[in-house]
Amino acid sequence: RKEREGNTSGAVKVKPGVPGMTSSASKKKAPVGMAVEESASKSKNALRRERQRQAKERATEAERLKAEEEEAKKKAEDEAKNSATIDPEKRAKKIKKLLKQIDELKPKDAGDLNDDQKAKIASEDTLREELAGLAI
Repeated sequence: RKEREGNTSGAVKVKPGVPGMTSSASKKKAPVGMAVEESASKSKNALRRERQRQAKERATEAERLKAEEEEAKKKAEDEAKNSATIDPEKRAKKIKKLLKQIDELKPKDAGDLNDDQKAKIASEDTLREELAGLAI
């Protein structure tokens, strides 16, 4: 009423908001009956879900490591088994066959050879060393 009359000496400018509430309470808006949460802390359920997610990640990581160890162990066993069961005479026969194929490929033009044939020619030295190592 004083503003309308032009006498503003005792009048205070009113900020928009809910009448009767202080400015600090009007900044934090929450539905009735719901507590205003601080942004720095997480709710109890959010913390629980985070702990569950971290536990699940640790479990899957442990499973993955265990599977890798088992796979490496199985591979080592297979290699040991294969090296023990391979008959040196059979291996020598196979190497001789590969060397014969390499000798047939050498006279051909290198541009006409495919990648497998080029790799076979490149492995000639190692095959000859292995054949010499078999001592047959």
